[in-house]
Amino acid sequence: MKLSNASHLFARRHQRGIGLFDLLVLVGGLFLSYGLATAVLNRFQGGWDDAELKEIAARMVTTARYAEQAGVQLVDPHSLDATIAKVAVGETVEKGPFRGQFYGVPNLDEKGRKRVKSYLRIEQGQLALASEAGTPSER
Repeated sequence: MKLSNASHLFARRHQRGIGLFDLLVLVGGLFLSYGLATAVLNRFQGGWDDAELKEIAARMVTTARYAEQAGVQLVDPHSLDATIAKVAVGETVEKGPFRGQFYGVPNLDEKGRKRVKSYLRIEQGQLALASEAGTPSER
C-alpha cells in the first residue's frame, strides 16, 4: 500500500466545507458570546440601563416612604442630590417598633446616583418619580 493513496481513507466522500447547521450554530454562538461580553463589560464599567434605573428610582421612592413611616427622615425637601445620597447610604432605625430595620438602597455607585436623578423629583416634601410625560430634571 502506498502512503500517497492512504489520504483518501480519512476523507469523507460527501463532506465539502461547512454545512448549514454548523453555520447556524456558529452564528448563534457568536451572538450569544457578544451579548454576554457586552453585558459583562457594561456592568464592569458601571453602566446602568434605563429599565434598571427606573426600578432603582421606584425602590428609592418606596424606601423613603417606608423610612418616614418608621421615623427616619431620608428626604431633604430642599435638595434632590442630598436626598439621593441619604437614600443610597441608608439609615437604621434606632428606636420604636422598627428598631434595627435598615432603610436604604445599597450598591448604587456615583454614576448611578447621577443618572437616577433624572427619574426622581421632590414634590411637597416627598420623594416622587418624575412623570414620563414631563421632562426629567437634568437628563
